[in-house]
Amino acid sequence: MATKTQKKSVQKDVGTYSALEAVEKSEGGQIILAGLRKDIVSAIDTLSSKYKDASYEILVALSAKISVSLALYRLITRANKNKKMAVEELTILLNEHEDEE
Repeated sequence: MATKTQKKSVQKDVGTYSALEAVEKSEGGQIILAGLRKDIVSAIDTLSSKYKDASYEILVALSAKISVSLALYRLITRANKNKKMAVEELTILLNEHEDEE
C-alpha cells in the first residue's frame, strides 16, 4: 500500500531528475560535464604518475577529487535513467492507489 508520503517523495524525485536532465542537455551543463571529465582525467593522470613518491595525504586528496568529480558527473549523466525509473515507480504507486478505491 502506497502512502501519500511515498507518492510525494517519488514526485519530488521526478522533479529533481528532470532538473538534472535539463542541466545535462543545456550548453552550460555540457561545459560543466567537459570540465568534470578533464578534472577526472587530470587527477587520474597525476595519481598514476605520483603514486610511488606522493605522500599519503596527497594520494587521499587525489582519490577524493576523483570520487567527488565522478559522483557529480554520474549524478548529472544518469538523471534521465533515474527519472524514467522514478516515473515507473510513481505509476505503480498511483495504480495501487486506484486499486484500493
